[in-house]
Amino acid sequence: MKSEEEKRFSHRFKWHIIIIGTIAFLSNGIAVSALDYSDFPENLQWILDDRIEELDSKGGFCIAGRVTFDDGAQIYDCGDVQVNFADKLDEPFPVYYDGWFIARRVLDAKYAGPNKRVILRSFYYDPIDAYATIDEGHITYLEFQMTKTPEEKLCDIKGTVFDENDNPLEGATVSLYFPSCHFPESELRMVTGPDGQYCFGGITKTSYIVKAWVPGYADCQADCRPSPDSTAVIDLALYPHRRIYLEYVYQPDGSRNFTSGDLVTKALDWKHVNVGAKGLIFSQGTITRLPNDLTLTQRRDVLYFRTYYGLSKYSNGCYDEGLVDFNSVDTAAESASRYKVVRLPRCQVGHVYVVKTLQGPCYAKFIVLTDEYSFRTVNPANLKSYRFRGYDLDIDITSCSGSGKVYVRKFYDAPDGLDISYLPYYWEISGLEGFVFKADLALTYNEQDILRLNLPEESLVIYQYDDSTDTWKKVSSRRDSKRNILFAESISTWGLFAIGSD
Repeated sequence: MKSEEEKRFSHRFKWHIIIIGTIAFLSNGIAVSALDYSDFPENLQWILDDRIEELDSKGGFCIAGRVTFDDGAQIYDCGDVQVNFADKLDEPFPVYYDGWFIARRVLDAKYAGPNKRVILRSFYYDPIDAYATIDEGHITYLEFQMTKTPEEKLCDIKGTVFDENDNPLEGATVSLYFPSCHFPESELRMVTGPDGQYCFGGITKTSYIVKAWVPGYADCQADCRPSPDSTAVIDLALYPHRRIYLEYVYQPDGSRNFTSGDLVTKALDWKHVNVGAKGLIFSQGTITRLPNDLTLTQRRDVLYFRTYYGLSKYSNGCYDEGLVDFNSVDTAAESASRYKVVRLPRCQVGHVYVVKTLQGPCYAKFIVLTDEYSFRTVNPANLKSYRFRGYDLDIDITSCSGSGKVYVRKFYDAPDGLDISYLPYYWEISGLEGFVFKADLALTYNEQDILRLNLPEESLVIYQYDDSTDTWKKVSSRRDSKRNILFAESISTWGLFAIGSD
C-alpha cells in the first residue's frame, strides 16, 4: 500500500504534455515538458492538493497547466483567455494570475483518454484547438502559448438592437463570448445608445455568440463567425417576456394514468425569465433552478418547452398531444407516435402535453392557457406587416389615419355562438380606437389540430364576431395549404376572429 505522501508524489510528477500554439493545432504535436506540480505558485498548490484528494477518493481525472502570450502580455484571469475541456463535455477552467489554470472539479473518468479536445480562446490572440491524452486517476499537466493575431487579420462585429416594433432599443446590454461554457468575466460587454447600435472591434477570427438583453425583455442571441479583416453585421430583436398559465395533473405513484390514485392537480402562472435553467418541478408546483422537469425557452415572442429528460435517451420524454386529451401515458405515446415529436416542443395555446418528471420518474400532463397580450405600435408614415409569431398571427396595416397601438390576444376556448365546426381557440384584436384603417390578416392553423378534430382543410374559413348583431360572420378568405395559413383582406374593424369549417 502506498502512503498518502507517496500517492501525492506520484500525482505531482505524473507524465504531462506540452502543446505549443499553432504547431499543436496543425500537427497535434506532443512533447515532454518540465511543467509539473512544483512549478505552480504556492498559493495555487493547495487547489492541486484538493484535486489530488478527490482523485484518490473517487477517481476520475483532472487537468491543470499554464497558458502564456507570445508577445509577453500579462494574463490576469479568464477575462484575458478562456481554457476549456470540450470533448462531449464543456468544462471551463478558472484561469489565475500569470495564466495558470486548474479544473474547478474532478471530472468523470468516462471523458478521459486519447485525442481529447482542449480549446483556448482569446479576443486578441489566435485560437488553439489541441488534442491531448488525458490520464485517468491523475492530474494531466498541459502548457500552451498563444500567438498575437496580426492587425490585418482582426475583424469587427457590429449591429443594431431593435424592440418588438422594429425601433432601435436604447439601454440594451450586448455581450460577446465564445460558444463553449464560459465565466461571466470572460465576455465583452457594452450598452446600446439612442441608435440601438453596438460594435466590438479589433477581435480575432473565431466563432462567437452575440447576446442582447434588457430588463423586461427576453434575451436574444445569434452565432457569428466573422472573416479576417472584415465586419460582420448582426442585428438582434428583443421581445417582452411572455407568460402562460398551466393547469396540470401529476401522478406521484408512477402508475402512468391520470384517472385514479393520489393525483395532484394545480394551476400555475409561469412567466419566462432570462435566468438559465429555471423551470417547473411538477411534484412541488414551484418554479426553481436545476434540477427541474420543464423549462421555457423564448425565441422572439415564441415559447418552447425544454425537458430535463432528452428524447434521444428516454422514451415518453415529452409529447404534444394537440387539442386531444388523454387518460394515460400509454395512450399519449401511442397517439404521438403518429406525429412528429420535436426536441423542443412549441408552447401552443390549448394543447395538452405529457412530460416525464425527474422524481420517480413519474408523469404529468398539462394544458396551456393564457390571457396575456402583445402589441405593436402603428406609425402611418411607416406602415408594415407586424408578425405576432407566438400568437400565430400576422397583421399587415395597409392604411391608417393616425399613430397608435394594436393589441392581440389568443384564447383557448369555444367561440361562443359559432354554430359550426371550429378550432377551439380564437383571437382578440383591439386598438387604434378613433382611427380609420385597413388591414390584411394572416391566421396560422395547426395541421395536427384539424386532423385530430376531423375538420376538412379545404373548407376552413375565417369568421369575425359582429357586435351589432351578436353573431359570427364569415369573412372572405383565401387559404395557403402548404403554409397552413388563412388570409383575410381589407379588415376595417377589430374584434374576435376564429377559424371554422364552412
